[in-house]
Amino acid sequence: MQIVGVIEIAPMPTGELPRTLMAAAYRASRRAAIMLVLRSTTRREVDRILDPVVRGEGINMKGLIYTDAEDERTVLEAARRASVVVASTEDFQRSLTATGIPWCSAAVAQQRLMSLADAPVACPSNSGTVGRETYELAARI
Repeated sequence: MQIVGVIEIAPMPTGELPRTLMAAAYRASRRAAIMLVLRSTTRREVDRILDPVVRGEGINMKGLIYTDAEDERTVLEAARRASVVVASTEDFQRSLTATGIPWCSAAVAQQRLMSLADAPVACPSNSGTVGRETYELAARI
C-alpha cells in the first residue's frame, strides 16, 4: 500500500489535538492511504475525535494508518515516499530536515486543507535544496 500522506498528530499548545487537521486527513483517506503519526497522544483519543467524522463521512476509505512516533524507522520510511509530510513538532521537523525529507508545518497544512477542492494546493518545502517545492494535496490531503 502506497502511503500518500504522513501527518504528525500532537497536542497543540492548548493541549487539544488538531481536530480540523485530523478530520481533513480522514477525508483525504477516501482516496489514498494516510499515516497518522501519534506523538503524545493515543489512538483512543484520536478515534474519539474522529468518531463524529466517521459517522458523517462513512467508512469507505483507502486507509488511515496509525503509527506511534517512537517507531521512527517506519515513520521515516513512509515519509520518504509520501507526497506530503506534515510535521507538528520541532522534534519531527528536525528529524525530517536531517534526512532531507521536505515537510509542511501543521499550521500551514491545516489552513490549506480547509480550503481544498479538486485543484492542487501548493505547500512550500522547508528547504529549497530538497527539490519538491509543490506537493499535490488535492483530494489526497
